[in-house]
Amino acid sequence: LRNSFTIGQQVKIMARGGPLPGVIATTTGHVASLTLPEPGELTWNDFWVDTGLSRAELLERGVTPGTRVIWDAETQQFGRNVVGKALDDRVLLAVITEVLRRVPVAARTCDLTLVCSVQEEIGLIGASALGSQTGFDAAVVLEIGLAGDIPGVQERDMPLRLGAGPVLVHKDALVHYDHALTARLERVAAQAEIPIQHAIFG
Repeated sequence: LRNSFTIGQQVKIMARGGPLPGVIATTTGHVASLTLPEPGELTWNDFWVDTGLSRAELLERGVTPGTRVIWDAETQQFGRNVVGKALDDRVLLAVITEVLRRVPVAARTCDLTLVCSVQEEIGLIGASALGSQTGFDAAVVLEIGLAGDIPGVQERDMPLRLGAGPVLVHKDALVHYDHALTARLERVAAQAEIPIQHAIFG
């Protein structure tokens, strides 16, 4: 079913009176044929968040149109891996935090600026705004990558693997990255005995 991945998912309603638990629900399959013309073509109008509370109770707790609803997913460890929502941002924040911890101000031989930017998918809006205002000798972008060690993906199409080291990207769909800086990062990784993977995205 289109959009059916949402059915039964637990969510958290960010009400003004405090977070409320909920679950995404739809018409039960037993009566769906009576209420929905084509169950295979469910739209967002066929879903709702069930809280077990009445309309009056929800209004009393500050739930109105526009109230944010987020996935209520716990961060967990699966074997050697960590799973959870929004890890593409949180993992990188953890890396930045660790950089600050491991490289104190007294040990730095350069000016270090750490930035958390947004909207990289639509033209690097956040990073572009920063770059136009401040001069840098070099910029290293931290971003999540892709992994091909999953069922249905051929190694020739996506050779990157979880646990095989960070990925050094040489090019994306828009630009070739600075060759000298990329080579220097590779040398630093070799000196620190950090395994790396190479990739071209685009």
